Amino acid sequence: MRIVLVGLGIIGRRHLANLRTLEPHARITVLRHTAGNSTVPAGADSVVFNLEDALAERPDLAFICVPTALHVAAGLAFVQSGAHLFIEKPLSLDTVAAQTLLEESRYAARIVAVGYNLRFSRSLRAMYDAVREGRIGRVMSGRAEVGQYLPDWRPEADYRTTSSAQAKLGGGVIFELSHEIDYLRWLVGEVGAVQAMAGKLSDLELDTDDTADILLSFRNGALGNIHLDMTQRSAVRQCRLVGTDGTLTWDGISGETRLFRANEGWSVLVRAGSEERNAMYLSQTANVLACVRGDETPVVDGRTGVRVVEIARAAARAAREGRRVSL
Repeated sequence: MRIVLVGLGIIGRRHLANLRTLEPHARITVLRHTAGNSTVPAGADSVVFNLEDALAERPDLAFICVPTALHVAAGLAFVQSGAHLFIEKPLSLDTVAAQTLLEESRYAARIVAVGYNLRFSRSLRAMYDAVREGRIGRVMSGRAEVGQYLPDWRPEADYRTTSSAQAKLGGGVIFELSHEIDYLRWLVGEVGAVQAMAGKLSDLELDTDDTADILLSFRNGALGNIHLDMTQRSAVRQCRLVGTDGTLTWDGISGETRLFRANEGWSVLVRAGSEERNAMYLSQTANVLACVRGDETPVVDGRTGVRVVEIARAAARAAREGRRVSL
């Protein structure tokens, strides 16, 4: 298998290591956008510095790990050359551009997988399975929260230079932390309308929102709320689902999922621990590789990626205009 990895930031390096682990005989080329370092990264076979040389590798699969604003342009180039695509989340900032990419991939009969890796979390999957098994009855509401101080995300880099801090590159808390939109929709159901508030509340040097609260109205009648921030000094990622017969909680930091049922009290469904973190990335990559071989379909496909972008854009619009936005 021939693979091109586009971008070698923190997530790109993780994907490179996992690709080499899972596909030891693949030819892996890294496309870097700065020509200052020609050293071939550990795990790669070669490094190139322009798109033409990357396309000349005739890859079967491209991993797109550049800032969000560059996703669609890179994706189009590779899918038109015959490559399958894995694109880091979110798929795009623009739903029209994202739809164009999906149309091109359908025409070329190539898959598009999107990097919502939390779908592969063993502890979050336990919550999903419990919902589908009816263990808390009908879900009435869902609450999700994620927050961490932006300079702590990538301590080896100046946060001000990262895409997270720059609107033009796709930064901002709603798009940057869209995992919560994806998984709450996965757990509870399709979203029908949103309301939101967002703003830059901290003293961080960035030109976009660092905090948002989103209210969701699901088409099945359930309600939801999501808190997103890039400001909390103590990291948090958690979810709570309230059903007619019980409650489910998930702690994404400790990897623990708990179930409460009336007359039974609390029980622990999964206690995955910190070892779960790379395991979910490995599972995600294994799914993508199986899709290229024709053995599986993407767990998170392009249509899902587009829908999350639609909801995120609706939330940003709701915050900007101070009104409810229907989807």
